[in-house]
Amino acid sequence: MDDKKYKVLLSLVLLTLLVSAVSLIVTLSRGSEADKKVSELSSDILETPAHLYTSGPKSGPAIARVGDKEITKQELVEQFQILPPEMAVPFVTRPDTLNFLRQYIGLELIYEEATKQGLGKDPDLLAQLQDTKKQLIIDKYLADRLALHNYRPTEVQIKQFFQLEKDRFPGKKLEEVRNDVVALLNQQHQRKAYQDLVDELWQKAKIRIYEDSL
Repeated sequence: MDDKKYKVLLSLVLLTLLVSAVSLIVTLSRGSEADKKVSELSSDILETPAHLYTSGPKSGPAIARVGDKEITKQELVEQFQILPPEMAVPFVTRPDTLNFLRQYIGLELIYEEATKQGLGKDPDLLAQLQDTKKQLIIDKYLADRLALHNYRPTEVQIKQFFQLEKDRFPGKKLEEVRNDVVALLNQQHQRKAYQDLVDELWQKAKIRIYEDSL
């Protein structure tokens, strides 16, 4: 792997380390009454286990040991699996694998040192983790829910859209912009499906808006 790939790879692993940091928050948050609000803020974040080996042992033979913790090849494979396609070239050579493993261990050591210094109960960090978890849950739910709408525009719909939106494609024929038209129709459908979902949930919920307070 070249230096550019490793920089991207390191940033992605660092992101997973940030997520894994929540596995220690409960222990770090217990103690004085002053830490009570931090503990309450982190409680629902902690329902999601950490991604890295700090969350517990993985199956398979160990390929490294850090203190009393073992790292398995499965964990390293999982790290490669979260990389974008252009980076997903795991274990091409033994040096590549060894280099990535060293980077992985190095970041874990930094993470452990940071938690020892109390960053695991930093209120700002916990708030960011809360927001990140919330957004990830929303994204996952929407992806699963909207995937049920296997929408494919018909030829009639494609032609109608092109005729109505010709100003978007000056001097172009339909066949030249067919993919763009299909993409726009899909976007329209996704927006409608999203709004229908919100309307459905809105009807089930007890909501009051205090307009005078706006």
